[in-house]
Amino acid sequence: MKKIYCEKLNSNDDSYTVELINVDSEFAVSDNDLIFEFETSKANIEIHAEFSGFLYHNLNIGSEVKPGELLYIISEKKIDPFDYSLFSSNLSEKAVDDFSAYDEITFSKGAKELIKKEKLNINKILEKHVDEDFISKDIVESYIKNSPIKDEKNINSFKVSKIAFIGGGKGFTQCLDLVLKSNELIPTTIYDDAIPKNSNVHAINVRGGIDYEQIYKDFQEGIFDYFIVTISTDLEFRAKTFNKLTNLNIPSFNLIHPSVNLGFNLDIGQGNVIFSAVNIGPEVSIGNNNFISSFSNIEHHCTINSNCTFGPGVMFSGSVTVQNNVKFGTGVFCEPFVKIGSNSVISSGSIITTDVKKNSVLISKFDQTYKPVKPKND
Repeated sequence: MKKIYCEKLNSNDDSYTVELINVDSEFAVSDNDLIFEFETSKANIEIHAEFSGFLYHNLNIGSEVKPGELLYIISEKKIDPFDYSLFSSNLSEKAVDDFSAYDEITFSKGAKELIKKEKLNINKILEKHVDEDFISKDIVESYIKNSPIKDEKNINSFKVSKIAFIGGGKGFTQCLDLVLKSNELIPTTIYDDAIPKNSNVHAINVRGGIDYEQIYKDFQEGIFDYFIVTISTDLEFRAKTFNKLTNLNIPSFNLIHPSVNLGFNLDIGQGNVIFSAVNIGPEVSIGNNNFISSFSNIEHHCTINSNCTFGPGVMFSGSVTVQNNVKFGTGVFCEPFVKIGSNSVISSGSIITTDVKKNSVLISKFDQTYKPVKPKND
C-alpha cells in the first residue's frame, strides 16, 4: 500500500481546490493515469497516478487540499472494506508542525524553524534520508535546494561552479555555448556511453559512460558541483537520467541564455535549458528538466510540466498546459487554454486549436509544390 501526499504545487498557494475527479475511489488505475485536477491561483494542475493499482481517496469536487495532506492511497490488491479513517487526521498540520509524530527522529532547532517557515512535508524529507536519525538544518536546506519550487531570484545564482554534462552530442555543444557565456560556470566533464573514455569534445574531458554510481562518486569527490542533461532527442532517457541523479541528491541548475525574458512571478524547477531570444511571460509555471530552443514564446499563465523539449519557434498563447514528456517540433503555434497530454509528439508546423490527448502524435499535413527554375534568356 503506497501513500501519496499532496506536494506544494506553486510558491503562492497554501491550498488547492479540486476541480475534477477523473477516477472514483476503489477503482483501478494505471501508472500516469489522470486522476484529479486542482485549481490553483496560476492554472489548473493535473494530478496523475504515480503507481498502478486500486485507488483510494476521500475527495469531492470543491474539496480543499493542502500541501502535506494525504492525497490518495494505491494498493496492489483491492481492499474491502477500506478504512477511510486513514484520511481523517490533518496530515498537513502534522507534516509542518507536529514533530512529535516522528519520535524516532531528532530535528535540530534550525531544521524545525526552516520546515515551519517553508511549510515543508516532513515525510518527503525523510524519504530522501531514510537512514538518518538526526535531521539538521543543512539537510533541510539541501532538500529545498533540490526541490522543484524555486524563487525566480535564485535562477542561475552561483558562485563559480564546475559543471558536468550528461551527454556529449549536439545538445552538449548547444549547452556548452551557454555555459561559456557565463563567468560563474566552468565546463568540467562529460559523461556519454558512445564516446571513448578520456577523449575530449571541444577540449572537455569525457570521464566515462553514464554510470550513475560513478557519477555520484565523482560528485562526492568534488569533480563537479552541478549537472545538466544535454540529451534532447530521447525524452524517456532524459527523464530517467535527471530523476536518477536528482534522487542521489546531485544538484542540477537552470542554464538560461542572458537574452531570455523572464516574466514576474515565474515558478520554475531545476535542470531547465533555455536558449536565446525566448520570452517567458508573467505567472508562468515550468517544471524540471525541459529543453526550450531559441525564439520560443511561453505566454502568461502557461504551465509546462517536466521533461519536455521544444524546437525553435514554439509559440504559446496564454494559459496553455503541457503535461510531462512532450516533444515539440519547429514552428508550432498553440491557441490559449489548450491542454496537451503527457508523452505526446507535436510535429513541426502544427497549429494546435484543441486539446491533445496523452500518448498522441499530432501530425499536420500540408502540400508543397516544386517548380523548376526557368533559365534566364541570354
